[in-house]
Amino acid sequence: MNTEQQHGALDFEHIKRVVPLTLVLERYDALANLRRVGAQLVGACPLHKGTNKRQFVVNPATNEWKCFGDCQRGGALFEFVAAMENVSIVEAARLIAGWYAIGPSTRVTNHRKEQRRTKMSTGDRPSHKIFVIEDRGEGKDPFWHRVGSAWPHGDGKGLNIHLPPGLSVSGKVSLREYDDEDAAEDAKKPQKKEPPKRK
Repeated sequence: MNTEQQHGALDFEHIKRVVPLTLVLERYDALANLRRVGAQLVGACPLHKGTNKRQFVVNPATNEWKCFGDCQRGGALFEFVAAMENVSIVEAARLIAGWYAIGPSTRVTNHRKEQRRTKMSTGDRPSHKIFVIEDRGEGKDPFWHRVGSAWPHGDGKGLNIHLPPGLSVSGKVSLREYDDEDAAEDAKKPQKKEPPKRK
């Protein structure tokens, strides 16, 4: 029995690719309490309801978090939800899939073949990153949530947009070029970006 069969056909790598940690933090009303410090978000820990506004650190680029206070732990998307809900990693993945309408994987068999075909026609890495820009009020810098990626369409006349299923997008949307620095950051991650299906 393969891993997907054991876990109810959930594609864990796909969930990690399409659901940013910031989206989950927003669900728990924790994102509004974090402030941007350089490339990181910093604030009080929502896990142990801390008051020290410097002990919980989130790196949106890598989807990782760390509590330097009472929790003394860290992790990524599944670990955060597991800690908040006091459930296993597998159950955390199921919860996330339910919240954002991510169904069971239906592309297990042909995944590698499709990935090779898309890679040859559009390139392995996206050309743009997609952000939703949240206005945080007067005197505050807007907050940029990365919500997806875009690849050149096969005919060169447009972009294929890849967004997580069930994502609610409102406000301003910005496409920013995906550069070598982004590629280096993504190379550090255990999962790979998967280009969307061509129509």
